[in-house]
Amino acid sequence: MNAKEARALTEIYLHPDIDTLVVTIDQRIEEAARQGQNHITEPHLGHLYGDLSPEQIFSLRKHYESRGFIWRASPKSGHPCCRGLITITW
Repeated sequence: MNAKEARALTEIYLHPDIDTLVVTIDQRIEEAARQGQNHITEPHLGHLYGDLSPEQIFSLRKHYESRGFIWRASPKSGHPCCRGLITITW
């Protein structure tokens, strides 16, 4: 299997709700780019579908990385209950 085939599989197996979320994230990216920014943070938050599973977040990550974006997940320092911060950069 090559990278092109893997990307095609990723697209096929995206959860239907993820497809809607991709449209929303794409809109956020476009809006940020028009404002001169080069990233968005927490791209998957604020959607209507509740918490995403690790597999769904992985699919989102692969989707955007396959299109040349950089997906960074960095842990927040300080309190151990804080979740990490996800940033998409272009």
